Amino acid sequence: AELQRRDERFRSLIENASDLITVMTPEAVITFQSPSSERVLGFKSEELVGRRIMDFVHPEDQGKARESLQNLLANPTGTVTVAVRFRHRDGTWRLLEAVGRIFPGESVEGQVILNTRDITESRKMEDQFRQAQKMEAVGLLAGGIAHDFNNILAASLMQLCLLQQDRSLTPQMRSAL
Repeated sequence: AELQRRDERFRSLIENASDLITVMTPEAVITFQSPSSERVLGFKSEELVGRRIMDFVHPEDQGKARESLQNLLANPTGTVTVAVRFRHRDGTWRLLEAVGRIFPGESVEGQVILNTRDITESRKMEDQFRQAQKMEAVGLLAGGIAHDFNNILAASLMQLCLLQQDRSLTPQMRSAL
């Protein structure tokens, strides 16, 4: 009864996790995918099991993903963190950050477990914040330049007004000033 209750609790934790939990072979074939994949990526977990994870990784990110997997396989006691674009069911790309490690499984080499979080929205917010900071810096610079230019113009206008008061100037010269 206690074992069954623990099993139910563990199953509930996995099924309700916000992050994706993926187990795959060293060859990157998915052997388990948590149900959160449907909420995060639009794919039911059973649609992903048996598929190669690289089939969903953006072509420009596949080299980085393969290199991270190779690093993990070369150091089985370590962990690897990598951010890659992953295809959503609707065809869009989601930015996922995965932390991977090796754990002993049924196979001799063990299996790779990935805890993955969708960081698409937080990265967009960071980019927007950085852009806002750049715009603020440009605004401050432009304001400073405008202030300095205004000071120069004020001094020039004052000098012109003083020159216009010179009685030895002809009306044409005053008009030109």
